[in-house]
Amino acid sequence: MAPLRIAIVGFRHAHFLDLYRRVTADSRLELVAICEEDFEASLLPVSGIAVTHGTLEAMLQEVDCDVVALGDCYGKRGQQAITALRAGKHVLADKPLCTRLREWMPFGLSPSPTAQKLA
Repeated sequence: MAPLRIAIVGFRHAHFLDLYRRVTADSRLELVAICEEDFEASLLPVSGIAVTHGTLEAMLQEVDCDVVALGDCYGKRGQQAITALRAGKHVLADKPLCTRLREWMPFGLSPSPTAQKLA
């Protein structure tokens, strides 16, 4: 079976360094891209991990991946998830996926915070 191809977008949280280590150590997985829009604000300068792409859009056009893992700033993850899902990719993200109510709208959720629950 071919390995699951993983692309990581954003290294703003230390647990994404752990994800990087786990992906690169597991023969069932293949790290195919590292995307970071703001290298200096990320954890990458101190980690020694090289960036392959500066934007999610460029990465999705240039790299064939199965899963996009989102470790960017909380306020960016909702739109990044939508972009990756529309490109036909699976998305791995921690919470919160969205930080503003309007970011939930493209996921088909009601603007009323009491109308629906997402688990």
